[in-house]
Amino acid sequence: MELIFVHGWGFGPDTWNGVLEHMSVDGSINSSMVCVDLGFFQDSASNLATRKNTKCVDELSILNDWPSNAVVVGHSLGVLWLLKYAPSTIAGFVSVCGFDRFVPHIHKNTLLTMEQRLIRNPKRQLQQFWTACGLSNKETYSTLAECWRLQNGLRWLQNWDQTKQKNELPCPLMVLAGFNDNIVSQNMSAIIWENAPHFYNNILWHETAGHALPFHDPKWIANHLNRFINDLEYRKSQETHCS
Repeated sequence: MELIFVHGWGFGPDTWNGVLEHMSVDGSINSSMVCVDLGFFQDSASNLATRKNTKCVDELSILNDWPSNAVVVGHSLGVLWLLKYAPSTIAGFVSVCGFDRFVPHIHKNTLLTMEQRLIRNPKRQLQQFWTACGLSNKETYSTLAECWRLQNGLRWLQNWDQTKQKNELPCPLMVLAGFNDNIVSQNMSAIIWENAPHFYNNILWHETAGHALPFHDPKWIANHLNRFINDLEYRKSQETHCS
C-alpha cells in the first residue's frame, strides 16, 4: 500500500520527517511513502529525511501519476489540496488539522492581510505564522521559492471550497486534531467533520498540540496512522477471503 503525504501552507515535505520515523505496518516498514512538495521553498525537499521506501515528488508529478489504492494524508492546506485532487480510487483519507474550506470559518480579510505582509517581508510573515502554529523557535528555510507560490497558497485558502468532495469521500476517513490549535479551532474542526461519511472513530484529539501537530507529536500521528492502515489491510483481506 502506498502512502501519500501533503504538507500545509508555509511548510515543506519535511513536515513529515518525524512521522516517517515512526511509521511501520505490522512491525515493519513495508509501505512505500511519497511526500508531495507544493513548492513553497526551494530547499525544503532536500530536508526530507532519507529513508528506505520514501521519496519526494513535486505537485505536477503526483497529479500526472496517482498510484491506485493509496492512503492519502494531509496537513492543513494539504487536506484541502487532497480533497480537490485525490482520485476516487484512494483507499483511505487522513486529515491532520485539516478542513474542506478555510473561508468563511476564517475571515477572508485575514488572508488578504497575510498576503500583503508576505509581499513586504516574507520571512517575517512566515515566522509570525509559525509562532501562531506553536513553533516559535522554527528556523526559516534557507531559500524561499518565488513569492507567488506562497501567494497562490493563500488564494487557494481564500477561494477553494471542497465541501462536496468531503461529503462524497469514497473511502474510510480518519481525522486528527489538536485541542490547542490556534489556526483550526476545536469548534471549526467539529463543524467541518461532524457529518463526513465513512468516519473512523470520530475526531481523534491531541490534548496539548497546536496546529503544527506533525512537529509537536509525530509519534502520536504515526501510531494512529499505523492502526488505520492495519485496519484497512484487514478489511481488504476479509473482503478478498469472502469473495
